[in-house]
Amino acid sequence: ALGSSRIVLVPDGEILSAKQDDHVRVHIDTGSARHISYHPFHIDSLLGRLVDNGSLHSRLFRVYLHAVTSYPLPDNLLGRTGTEEALHSLTQASTTSFSTFGEVETQLLVKIGSLSPIRRYYPPHLKIMETVSWSRLPSLQQHEKFFQVAETMKREALSLQALQETFVEAPAIDPRNFKELYERASIRLSNIRVDGYGAEKFTTQHDHVYAARDRIADSTREFQACSVSKQVDGWAVNSMPIRGLLSKFEGWGLPFSGKDDQSFPGLGFDRALLDPASKFLPAAWNTIQKTLIGCNGSNDRYRLMLFF
Repeated sequence: ALGSSRIVLVPDGEILSAKQDDHVRVHIDTGSARHISYHPFHIDSLLGRLVDNGSLHSRLFRVYLHAVTSYPLPDNLLGRTGTEEALHSLTQASTTSFSTFGEVETQLLVKIGSLSPIRRYYPPHLKIMETVSWSRLPSLQQHEKFFQVAETMKREALSLQALQETFVEAPAIDPRNFKELYERASIRLSNIRVDGYGAEKFTTQHDHVYAARDRIADSTREFQACSVSKQVDGWAVNSMPIRGLLSKFEGWGLPFSGKDDQSFPGLGFDRALLDPASKFLPAAWNTIQKTLIGCNGSNDRYRLMLFF
């Protein structure tokens, strides 16, 4: 027996949802039919749950309603957020063990699977960046596991097609091809989720030490860069000559060109300046010298600071 005699009656129809300010507005379109069927959901206050009629249609309908009406705080009756309750119901045996799969269930499963954002590599051939296509719902409602469960149920539905009285086309859910992107997202988001709904995905197995290019490990070079930038900022004209510069150049064993280097990027910052000086300085020495002679403090001060 249920712990309460109260029932929630929800009309059957197409569930439409959209973000409105900081909330989600949900509308159920019943169409033009004169007679409307309803989903009776019993309120079980003893066990803290909403009980459907046991059919797959009713179960998926309730799951999708929970998902699109989710709030960051747990529901007073369920003790879980709408997203957590939807995932909990989807992974139960009563949902995944079904014998028939009709057109209505197919449409609901597509909607549930589409709640997960689409993650792709950008650009596709390099796989160095990621682009994410979000829906207009709050991001907390767009759990990546919705698509995973929907795909599992889709495969189960395909295996049952031979037993169906009428042919039902498999759910056409937008593919999520790069599983490693969803695995990485699960790890990143594990710190804001609770156990059983994402927190258990936390791991340091894939962590690497980031080799930053904007840090100089040698403190001497760091001090020298700061010293030169300070002199340029003050536009010092009586700077001391650098000792050992000639021997350093000779140690490279490369000829210094007296011609202008057309490939020299000019003053300011350029990624080529991050390379070792021996790679670009011999060819650009004459060009750099001519450029520096023509500089003045009012126009070139900050470009010179970036250059050095």
